[in-house]
Amino acid sequence: MLTDFDFHVTQLRYIKAAVHNIATFSPDGMDETAIDIVLNNAAIVRQAYIDAKETFDLARADFRASINAGHDAVIGVYAAMKSRYRKDPGTLEAIQALPVDDRSADDTIKRLEQTSSLWAKLPHIGTPAAEFVAWTGMAKTDFDALKTAATSKQADLPDKDQAFQVAEGNLHEMDAELADLVTAALQQGRAQFPSGTEREVIDAVPNEPAQQPPGQAMISQATGGSGTVHLVFDAPHATSFDVFQKKINDPVFTKVGDDIVGTTYDGVGISAGDWQFRVVGRNSLGEGPQSAVSNVTVN
Repeated sequence: MLTDFDFHVTQLRYIKAAVHNIATFSPDGMDETAIDIVLNNAAIVRQAYIDAKETFDLARADFRASINAGHDAVIGVYAAMKSRYRKDPGTLEAIQALPVDDRSADDTIKRLEQTSSLWAKLPHIGTPAAEFVAWTGMAKTDFDALKTAATSKQADLPDKDQAFQVAEGNLHEMDAELADLVTAALQQGRAQFPSGTEREVIDAVPNEPAQQPPGQAMISQATGGSGTVHLVFDAPHATSFDVFQKKINDPVFTKVGDDIVGTTYDGVGISAGDWQFRVVGRNSLGEGPQSAVSNVTVN
């Protein structure tokens, strides 16, 4: 699902670049700001889907782990009960009446509940007589903690599942909106601009999702001027680029070029001194490895 969604986002970024480069191109009457709003909304919906999916997946995994722990405990406790009460025919009969087949999570919880219920009724044994303990670390309170964990985690699943379903539905709805806008923009651009004109910018919008993530970016040219810097770069399979810069002695890079559709960057208003730049290529499958650092002196 995210592959198609991210591809449509990539296409819309290209269309935004076309709007920037062609003054008379305004698909559906939208300018760059309007397209940015759509892209921002898409990012919010995408992140909400990822968060909801991760939350639901973690809850399911946690529930499965609690069921597995309960399953292992109830098997061991059943065997320990039969062994300890083997000389008490009445109690042994009650123990052997407990369910022993728990092929589903519901079966395991039912088995935990019935075992706990019987445990509370077992006669005290030993010298001095005391409540039955299956083994060290598995008294009734320990067993009941496993039962409570399994039932509470099961009860928690529907809300997280519903939240995920809502987020997934929103993602589908947003994806349909993106696909419709991209299709309309391409149709309007190709109708407005004949071949041999600005049409080449429209035709540069990719028609198919990326088949592999970007390769490592490479800066082939990095020159500085009076408060300016000019970079030329590329990366295999990349459809856009992020540019980062920092003063040579600064500890971290700052992003100064976000999702650039093209292979050049021109920075202006840069203070004099020695700077470092690096570039990362992106496509609908994600980011590629960052480029080597290029040093630039700005006058």
